[in-house]
Amino acid sequence: MEEVRKHGFILTPGRYVGAEDVEDDHLNCRNVTFAPYNPLAGLGDFATNFSHFLDCSFMDSDLSHAKFNGSELQWSEAPPETHMEYYDNDDGSYGCGQVSYGPFYQANLRGASFNRCRFKNADFRDAENILEADFTGAKGLEDAFFDNDEIRAAVLAQAAGGSAA
Repeated sequence: MEEVRKHGFILTPGRYVGAEDVEDDHLNCRNVTFAPYNPLAGLGDFATNFSHFLDCSFMDSDLSHAKFNGSELQWSEAPPETHMEYYDNDDGSYGCGQVSYGPFYQANLRGASFNRCRFKNADFRDAENILEADFTGAKGLEDAFFDNDEIRAAVLAQAAGGSAA
């Protein structure tokens, strides 16, 4: 938990939880409870999310069994259509290179819980074990980016109350 604290998260039991512009890349956040639930959820659509994460990155982090329940996770800008750049070489051959990465790039989501979270501009491309994460009741995933249509459909079905697997 100390490793998480020193990277800019405000984690105070019983109070507002938040982070802004935090790059938590390459961290072990296994079993970290960022938010156990949203205590304001009983207010329905009038409730704000208790914990907010704005423009945070979890690239190559272990988020297995981490809890973001009831949180709002948003990114200021929509993700690019692709993280790759394709180009023609002078010799007539083609090439490509990765020019950007999504916030969950190679993050391990096995057992992570995003139960009843709200997402805006989310990008789950290249996340590991995404189908083993819990997205039950999550909102805003309709515009999120996923590796393929099958993963997208499974996550959206789970968010609507079905199963991801």
